[in-house]
Amino acid sequence: MTIQIKNADTIRTDFINFLRSAIEENGGPNVTDYNIGSVLNVLVEAFSDVLENYYYDLFQITRDSLENIYNGFNFFKQPGKKALVSLTIYIDAADIASLNTDYFSIPRGTKVSTEDGSINFEIVDDYSTSKMSTSVTGEFIGKVQYPVAAVCTETGAAGNVAANVITKFYSSITNVNNYSYWIRNSSASGGIDSETETDMKMRFQKYLVSLRRGTKESLEYALTTNAAFTGLMYSISGFRFLNIVKQRSYSVGTNNYDQDLTYFNKFYPSYSLFTNEDADSTDPFYLYIGADDKFDNLLMSTQSVPSEGDAGSYLIISINNPLYAGKVNGGIEYFDTVTQSWEQADVLNADLTIDYSLTAEQYLAWRIDSTRWGKYQIRDYTAYFIRINMRKSDSNRPNFDVYKVMTYPFPGYIDIYCLKNYRDFVTTDDKTLISESIESYKAAGVITTVSNANVIQIHPTIVVQTSDLTNSLVPSDIIDSIRADVIAFANSKNIGADFVRNELYSYIYQRYNQYGNIYIFYRYDPSIYEDLGNNIFKEGFKDSVLDASVNERIDLLLSDIYIVRNLNSLSNTLTGYKFIDNPSSRLFNDYYKDVTTLPAVLSTDQYLAY
Repeated sequence: MTIQIKNADTIRTDFINFLRSAIEENGGPNVTDYNIGSVLNVLVEAFSDVLENYYYDLFQITRDSLENIYNGFNFFKQPGKKALVSLTIYIDAADIASLNTDYFSIPRGTKVSTEDGSINFEIVDDYSTSKMSTSVTGEFIGKVQYPVAAVCTETGAAGNVAANVITKFYSSITNVNNYSYWIRNSSASGGIDSETETDMKMRFQKYLVSLRRGTKESLEYALTTNAAFTGLMYSISGFRFLNIVKQRSYSVGTNNYDQDLTYFNKFYPSYSLFTNEDADSTDPFYLYIGADDKFDNLLMSTQSVPSEGDAGSYLIISINNPLYAGKVNGGIEYFDTVTQSWEQADVLNADLTIDYSLTAEQYLAWRIDSTRWGKYQIRDYTAYFIRINMRKSDSNRPNFDVYKVMTYPFPGYIDIYCLKNYRDFVTTDDKTLISESIESYKAAGVITTVSNANVIQIHPTIVVQTSDLTNSLVPSDIIDSIRADVIAFANSKNIGADFVRNELYSYIYQRYNQYGNIYIFYRYDPSIYEDLGNNIFKEGFKDSVLDASVNERIDLLLSDIYIVRNLNSLSNTLTGYKFIDNPSSRLFNDYYKDVTTLPAVLSTDQYLAY
């Protein structure tokens, strides 16, 4: 409970109100003189002054007690941290040799700043021409490029500046020949404000939880408080409970799901995964297994398996088995959000061209296109399900009993997926530091694996449709501003966070709707980067929410921005029809190879409208 400090005037007013109320309720004399100088007012003021001092003493005692509690745990307020940034300085010199220290030098400690000079960074590298090279691409092709690192001169999140806003030197450099130069910077990261008392209290609560070793909370505390990892993003995956539902043979093809085994799998020491009642003779039945996150493997930890003459009692039906044509597809399937149907997973360790017999400690692994695998509702569960097409070898089969059906990470294993600076992979040295930082927060026997998260690039095309009235109001740098805002929005999303289309639309709409109508179109592909020759062409997502797995981060590094008065020049957003580009016009898509048909003039781009 928070202590509310009251001053003497507040105490006096409360006390007088209380007196009036008490006198009125008890039928006492009507006391009306509470004015300054009256006997009653003098008594009330004296009491109020004493109580005010008591309030402040109590507040200070509480502060001191809380500080003593913190000190008892060696728990101290965290100072702010300075942002780090990578700079590239382009120099218009004839060659690198002409940039020796007699003519040109940028010594350690040289300061650079944003255009308005409000945020300064200090270069931390010694000047060296050995780090220089000639730029072969981009806007500064042919210029000498010199990469250096810099640290913000002040602590705090204000130092986390966007890319290419550091534009000038704040302190003097040696430049005898007056070479022209340009400064470009990456997005700065790692700047953190000094911890407030409220933040410290919340961190202390998490610290107390972290004292229970081996929990997700304790590992999160270790990662968030370790000073070596400014700019670190992480997601922790431990043992996951699965939803398990059977659809017996007489219900195949219906919406009846006969047996829910989820509770048994969670809490029972063992149970029967398959029984003779699942099907009549060799009729097909389904086993559905789902999780909140996408998963790519399965272990059936068996208690007892039919053996000897009963071995092979339960089988996965082969893909497109003609005996079951028109009934089931066979194999292991997933729900495809594009086709809105169940499609085959690419099973890695079982030959499903023939019926496959389940064995003891059965392990299955598969590959599924994560961009198409969607959640499906079965009973009360909405999850990422796989559907295993099963049959018995004959009538009267014995039970197939398991201790548990699991997916990796299995009990005793924890996976930590990381990125730094929003989208960069962690190095081998980084992984070592991360592993060391969580060592004392692990439970005995727990095995942790540190690996890189997958970065999924969504490629939005943002269109601002202006009019004759609003077109003159559009600032000249609006394209750069929108692109920077899109990246800032992406940087706020952690690993495992879903991408909600409405959130991005609202974010952009609030900032730019005064210039016209806002439209956003999407394509996305996990493999796209700055690759103009990329021929991979995947279906854009249609749902309003794109689910991210625990090891996936959805990014918006690439975006195309158009300010137009005629929407038809890009695409017909109402019908989704393809727009046929005029051969004399430039192509509207920078990162995807256009779909082409003969004749060659029919180059087309199709976007999915918001």
